[in-house]
Amino acid sequence: MIAELEQLTPERIHANDNWVVAAVASDTYGHYAQHFDEVFVAVPKKPAELLERMREGWRPFRGAVNRLGLTALSETTPSGWTYKAMLGHIAYWMEHLALELPYRLDGRRGPLMDVEAENAREAEESKSRSSHQIVERVHKAYQGVVDLVTALPPDREIDFLATRLVVGETYGHFVKHQAETDSALPGTAAGFIDRIEKVWRPFRAAIRERGRAGLTEKTSTGWTYKDVVAHSIGWIEQTIREMRSGELSTGWTKETIDAYNARSVRTHGLVGPEAIVDELDTVYRNLVETIRGLGPDVLVATTSGNDPSLAREAASIGLPLYTIHTPDVESVLRSLLDLGRRVVVAKAGLDGHDRGAKVVARALRDAGMEVIYTGVHQTPEQVVETALQEDADAIGLSLLSGAHNYIFPRVSELMKEKGLDDVLLFGGGIIPEADWPALAKVGVEKVFPPGASLEEITKYVRETVPRKRGAVA
Repeated sequence: MIAELEQLTPERIHANDNWVVAAVASDTYGHYAQHFDEVFVAVPKKPAELLERMREGWRPFRGAVNRLGLTALSETTPSGWTYKAMLGHIAYWMEHLALELPYRLDGRRGPLMDVEAENAREAEESKSRSSHQIVERVHKAYQGVVDLVTALPPDREIDFLATRLVVGETYGHFVKHQAETDSALPGTAAGFIDRIEKVWRPFRAAIRERGRAGLTEKTSTGWTYKDVVAHSIGWIEQTIREMRSGELSTGWTKETIDAYNARSVRTHGLVGPEAIVDELDTVYRNLVETIRGLGPDVLVATTSGNDPSLAREAASIGLPLYTIHTPDVESVLRSLLDLGRRVVVAKAGLDGHDRGAKVVARALRDAGMEVIYTGVHQTPEQVVETALQEDADAIGLSLLSGAHNYIFPRVSELMKEKGLDDVLLFGGGIIPEADWPALAKVGVEKVFPPGASLEEITKYVRETVPRKRGAVA
């Protein structure tokens, strides 16, 4: 309509008693005004309503970034910057919100910013930051906004200027960049092959760099590198069988996954280093050819095998993505490179001693996981809400106060209410061994007593999260 109006002369616009003006007004701003009240009713007025909308926008956006993976964040978006620059830009404006919000709550605007200059600066600075640092910054910035909104008086309506600011820098901003993120997700067999190749190449290079002798060395998980290769071969072969038969294997459990892994390792026990690497290359080529044989128009509406959380997110935003069933090979290869796993480490209840929790959090982070530490004196509701907002893979509770028989069951109950059945719940601290069976019955899958090694904890989380999610690490 604007393009049409630009072609008209002032005489044409005002001819016939301003007929054009009347027609345009009735179909645009005059029409908008008729529906303003209807729309405004749906605008969040109180902090809880605003937090709910933020969460609705955050989960699909964070899910899309998850599916991109860290490797792809250095690629260029359709808008011409990198995904790292885009995410840095989003994080920056969420961080700036803390400075602007007090003005907005007072019904006025703060100092004007040079938006283009700030965006350009962020794009330049993103070049020197790692993908992991960028993603961590986005999470921290988003949590900062959550904390700001949570701190507002719960029963008082938020000034519209403040609501507009929060919306514009969170879920209103996320959706502006959703198309850029979605464009990088594979939608064809060729695109999916390309995505797997990008993860396969560094994985294969890492195996090559180990050399023949290096394949017998131990990894951080206790396997040898040769075992890692055997494990990869087994799951790629399973994937190929499922795609060729058209029958998806379901119902994987910890026991059946462990048995399959053990069988893959055992059957390659006598295979030499060179032969096993040759076999890995062969099954990978078979995988690529099998995917290529599916044809360019075959679409599968899940994103990661039996991972219900990602499937749920994909369905919610209508993403038709390729998958390699159970497990998704990209996830397998990425896990072997120690990418992924988001863990909430929390101190719940009145216990204020958090040195041990911080040590565990740092160990998990050093092992390549993304860790969100809640701080002390958290309620079960706050812990679960954090896990929900952060799309966590696991919750680790540290308890020294003796309240474990209340806090663990309450956290587990809230996790079920929020649909977090696929999130791992584990804990540690001063918890009598006699109480462990009861805690296991309510969903606590592992209790680490005092003296448990950091290696034991990180290995458990790394290996158990994908089992809980229904994938394989």
